[in-house]
Amino acid sequence: MPVDNAPQIADPLVRAWHIQAAVGKSESSIAYAIRLGRLPAPAHDGPLRSKLWKLSEIRSVNPTLADSIEILQKLPIVASL
Repeated sequence: MPVDNAPQIADPLVRAWHIQAAVGKSESSIAYAIRLGRLPAPAHDGPLRSKLWKLSEIRSVNPTLADSIEILQKLPIVASL
């Protein structure tokens, strides 16, 4: 199944898991990057008290990371998580 057939969302929400998978770092490393200002703090609440970002928020700080996350989100197995 081609990846391009995935539905497009204007500004999708990003979970910490997406960031961790894109950069290959742990949750504590992501928290450290937020404290250093390398990533914006999550501004949206998700289910089970999870914190979420909008892809545009990540893109404004790190366009390369946003591109990697966007590719991950288009994969069928990742999009269903």
